[in-house]
Amino acid sequence: MPYDLTQELIDEYVDKLPGTSRRNAYGFPCYFVRERVFGLYDGQALVLKLDKPTGDDLLVQRVAQRFRHARDASGRMWVRVNPEKLQSEEVLETLIIHSYNFVLENPA
Repeated sequence: MPYDLTQELIDEYVDKLPGTSRRNAYGFPCYFVRERVFGLYDGQALVLKLDKPTGDDLLVQRVAQRFRHARDASGRMWVRVNPEKLQSEEVLETLIIHSYNFVLENPA
């Protein structure tokens, strides 16, 4: 999978967060905090682990879709966020931070 500008932008935001790492897993570039995945980039969209209300809100706004390879569990969900549908790069950064914090605060 070729490296692209969207992945570069995502990497820059992730690199600002303490304790993160990046490596390929599940066939995609994945983003980890405390050895737990909080996001992955599939070449078209950023898949984030979010609380159910935030995930549902993104679905209603039609800027994200459910990530069908991971199920909802215990108030969390995985969604595919299309960066091109977001209002700004700042919104993308905010969602990355939200996913990062959600994983840090929910050890299960």
